[in-house]
Amino acid sequence: MANLTLTLSCGDYDRTRPLIEGRVNTKGLDLTVIPLPSAERHSRFVKNLEFDVCELQVAQYLGLKSRGAPITALPVFPHRRFNHSCVLIRRDSDIQRPEELSGRRIGIQGHFNPIALWMRGVLQHEHGIDLTTIRWVTKGAENIPGWSPVENIADRPYLRRLWPNYREVEADYYRRAGIFPIHHMLVVKDEVLQKTAVDELREL
Repeated sequence: MANLTLTLSCGDYDRTRPLIEGRVNTKGLDLTVIPLPSAERHSRFVKNLEFDVCELQVAQYLGLKSRGAPITALPVFPHRRFNHSCVLIRRDSDIQRPEELSGRRIGIQGHFNPIALWMRGVLQHEHGIDLTTIRWVTKGAENIPGWSPVENIADRPYLRRLWPNYREVEADYYRRAGIFPIHHMLVVKDEVLQKTAVDELREL
């Protein structure tokens, strides 16, 4: 069977650089790797499905898939990280515990941002917060077709971490949950999968 011609866009870091530089053999593929910064890569794929395979934020994938986008995730996760360090509150706030965020106004990078996705889950499942009581505000566009954006805001008051000992909190979370949060995954267009399946059948 002839090699499959594919374009892959991903970030340029230690886990992907051997592929970008051609030091890894991609048997059966004529692969063109297009390294791009996350914001540009995600925007171009979300808007136009520009690449055959793309490293995409998990939350954006879920948003697109829920709206019928012809894409499928692969169990390949180039980027993971814990997120407790990213929860910030006003320095002059009296909030000390995550439970005290119930009913508050919370700013997020974007609804389909992976940090926001994971921390909504932590607040709901670890701390019992009803997320419908939160007034969510965001600073950027979502680029998910059909999504009604939450309130937009641009101000940035002086902040402090909700969990000053976030490393200990994240280690405890991992011990209890056994989860190392996924931020990015590889996503492939369905037409590529269908073409591959047809070509394999023809070879039988």
